[in-house]
Amino acid sequence: MTIVEVPATKVAVMAHRGDPALIGETIQRFIAWRKAAGLSPRTSATFKTSSIAIPHTTAPADFHLDLCVATDRVVAA
Repeated sequence: MTIVEVPATKVAVMAHRGDPALIGETIQRFIAWRKAAGLSPRTSATFKTSSIAIPHTTAPADFHLDLCVATDRVVAA
């Protein structure tokens, strides 16, 4: 695992809660939403955060992951 420090960055977040086996569905929704919002990965950095470092040792109900995209504008939920 690599930890990278970046300057303070405003982000829009899409949260995944629950079974890690379903992360692919959340990622697909995130990609579609990001495209619809005009937040291309070429111009808007993408980040992920998780409070659970090792998903396979965490109960599926307790797993969560946040997908984030840098933006300086207000984005509707």
